[in-house]
Amino acid sequence: MAHIFGKIDSLKELRNRLDKYGIKNISTIREMKSFLNSFESKKKEILDEVKNKLHLEIKALKDYLNDNEIRLKNKKDFQAKKIDTETENIISKIDLLNNKSGSFFARIIIGGINRYKLNLRLRYLKKNKTRIVNKSVYKFESIIKSKRLKLSEYSKYEKKVINSRYRLKILELNHTYEALQELYPLIAGAEGEHKVVKEISKLSDDYYLINDYSLKFNPPIYNRREDDRIFSIQIDHLLISNSGIYIIETKNWSKKTIESKDMRSPVDQVKRTSFALFVLINGSVKRGGLSLKHHFGEKKISIRNLIVMIYNKPKGDFKYVKILTLKELNNYLSYFEPKYTNEEVKRIVNFLRNKQLKTL
Repeated sequence: MAHIFGKIDSLKELRNRLDKYGIKNISTIREMKSFLNSFESKKKEILDEVKNKLHLEIKALKDYLNDNEIRLKNKKDFQAKKIDTETENIISKIDLLNNKSGSFFARIIIGGINRYKLNLRLRYLKKNKTRIVNKSVYKFESIIKSKRLKLSEYSKYEKKVINSRYRLKILELNHTYEALQELYPLIAGAEGEHKVVKEISKLSDDYYLINDYSLKFNPPIYNRREDDRIFSIQIDHLLISNSGIYIIETKNWSKKTIESKDMRSPVDQVKRTSFALFVLINGSVKRGGLSLKHHFGEKKISIRNLIVMIYNKPKGDFKYVKILTLKELNNYLSYFEPKYTNEEVKRIVNFLRNKQLKTL
């Protein structure tokens, strides 16, 4: 299995952009594509879910009211009977006092005080019976009234309630959909790069892949032929093997995109990157280049430029750059004869990785 270093740049950028949009529940490319493909069905699922939930709430309210309205009536009846019983007891006591024999002091003074208190309580119970009964069940009755009100609202405005709840839930879904639609070119790019990494990982451990290889140059590298000063480069995948170095730019483009004249060709970008990397590696040791000694002399380190189109590629061959589909990639990489020993390959890998670390 090939050695893999670094994360895919488009995946890192994609994660950063999703974080900015506040999207935390989707993390993999598969989840993103699945979400986009199932968006319409998800909307229907949400609507069905909202409807079912409301219907369950209505049923629960009806069940609650059926059970507890009877309980409320029983509580009121119980409290009313309790007051009636107390009223009857008071009347009995008053009658008893009126007929009670004994000393004048006991009948007039003590009996009069007791009669006054009992009559006071009797008048209060008769006058406030309904209020006392209602007060004893006030909290319970309030709950029942609120449940009745809610049931009435749900029954009368069912469609309105469903639409209101649906809109709230669909807002988040739409936000995620619109964000992913906007990020789709980045998603396609990340998917393409992921497929390239997966394909290269099938190669033997003589291959070393560095993802998102980037360098900054100070002073810049000057391309005299193009009159171009190169301050930095960024490579999707940099592959090092016994047959040399491969600059791999990945494009996950459709046939329509490939044929569009509005799309900028990636060939110029790869050529520019290749020139800078060649100068860096094959430059003199004094300027920080890499030296591979052989008894015939110093070895030149070859660089091949590849553009991998995941499914489709343009017809014809192109100067300076080989364009392949994903299926053609590993056969092409395995075709070339080895030029460098395993030790030399490790030296190239270490040189390139150290250069990158110094410019981060």
